[in-house]
Amino acid sequence: PAHLAQPSVLVMVALYFLHNCAAYGCMTFFTNRLKDQGFSALGYGVLFAVPYAVTAVVMIINSWHSDKTRERRGHVAAVYFMSGTSLILSVLLSGHFWVSYALLCLAIPGPFAAMAPFWAIPGETLPRNVMGVVMGLVNAVGNLGGFAGPYIVGWMVKDYHSTALAFSALGVGMLTCAALAFMLPKPTTATIAK
Repeated sequence: PAHLAQPSVLVMVALYFLHNCAAYGCMTFFTNRLKDQGFSALGYGVLFAVPYAVTAVVMIINSWHSDKTRERRGHVAAVYFMSGTSLILSVLLSGHFWVSYALLCLAIPGPFAAMAPFWAIPGETLPRNVMGVVMGLVNAVGNLGGFAGPYIVGWMVKDYHSTALAFSALGVGMLTCAALAFMLPKPTTATIAK
């Protein structure tokens, strides 16, 4: 029980909550950015698929490099920073469709590419007898972001008739995650040995 009250666990919960807000908020409303552009059904499908193809590549590279270097926090922060910056720039440059779209292709991978190094941290920093409970808590509370993200984005879209403010808010959430990543614990020889 004492491990559940540690600041690092609260950081993991907050980070994973914001992570899921962005992942599901973007996923749910990404199609709004493609509407009214006059694409054929095939073109629309391809444009919808490209960010997720980019996501697969970024996930593999980030996970591979994190494992190779045995560094986790920087790899989590880097993809969150890429995502947050790209989301905000996508909104600012929304008048230029292809530039905005390319930035969205860089924004969507962030939450997904952070998962492997993020979930490696509890295994490398917590005693094995509490690791499962902590991971369960982080997952259970953090996954509420999967509801909150689309709900908040939907509310903003309804009130402001645009995804711009909502995507900017998600971008700020991702930048917050990048900062929080450096508050996550570093592995020690003692915790890895347990």
